[in-house]
This record gives sequence, structure tokens and C-alpha cells, in this order.
Amino acid sequence: METLVEIEPEREEAWFRLGYYRLVREDAAGSIEPFRVCVSIRADWLDALLNLGLAQWRSGDKQAARNTFVQAASRHPESADILRAQAALAIEMGEVKLASEINSKLEQLGERIPELAYNIGVLLQKANQHEEAARFYRRAAEEKSDFGEALLNLGHALRALGQDEEARNCWQQAVEAKPELAEQYF
Repeated sequence: METLVEIEPEREEAWFRLGYYRLVREDAAGSIEPFRVCVSIRADWLDALLNLGLAQWRSGDKQAARNTFVQAASRHPESADILRAQAALAIEMGEVKLASEINSKLEQLGERIPELAYNIGVLLQKANQHEEAARFYRRAAEEKSDFGEALLNLGHALRALGQDEEARNCWQQAVEAKPELAEQYF
């Protein structure tokens, strides 16, 4: 593939395949340039933008990845793939407000991701925003009834709010949904 892009540098598909090949071979840094070429050839190429952002992220340049995802989302505002990647990066970067906004956009597209709601709850709980955290944990548990970790953390958030009885009820549900959680406490 490298030979092909040297011979015919205008072949966008060859650049994409080279970038993708490097990315799946865990050469994220090496895949950045081919994906940049793809985006320079076709600025609205969704898959190239997504993979460029992922390559930047995996290479440790979270800010560049964030910028690429923002660019991709502006060109493809209804792309659930871009929004999910943006949300995951926002969670990793501790950007709870952004993650929450993206979660709302995903829900408007019909995408309910209990793990995203849970992770937003974790960030909110770390910021001592227990009421908001409880709201996201509830959402996660409603979407995925056997989500023991969401129920467990919901119990902790409720206890912090002084709702001890409801907290105990959540903890009981958590252990029923996922008995191995009890092993951590006994």
C-alpha cells in the first residue's frame, strides 16, 4: 500500500487503507498522516475523520483528537459514531458538561447508552454533585436492568443525599443483579 500511495498519491482509498492498516496494527502514530491526507483530499470524509481522531487519541494527543471530533461533528451532526467517540473522549478527559450534552444528542438520535450515563454519573459523583449523579445512575439502571454497578453507585449517591432507605434498596438490587459485587464488601 505504501508503494501505491507513492505512485498514485491522489488515490484516496489507498491512503485510507494505509491509515486503517496501521491503526489496526497498533501503529496509531503512523496512521495519522494517511488519515490527514484523506481529510485533505475530502474534508467531509466521515470515516477518515473518525479514524484520524481515534489515531490521535491513541497516540496520546487528546486535544487534537477532540478538535478532529468537533470538526467531524460539525460536518456530520447526526453521526452517532462521531458522537460516541466524542463522548468517550469527554469522559476520559473529565469533561462532564460536554459528555452530558453529547449524551442528550445521542438520545435525540434514539441512542441510549447506559454505560455513558453511568460514566457521567461517576464524574458527577466525584464532583460531589450527588443529585445529578443519581439521575444519571437511575437512567443507566433503567436502560440496563442488570447494571449492578449503576445500582451500587446510585445507592452511594442517595446515601450522600440522606436517603438511606432508598440507598439500601439500591444496594440490595445491585447484589441481586450482580452477586459478585457483594464479595467486595464481605
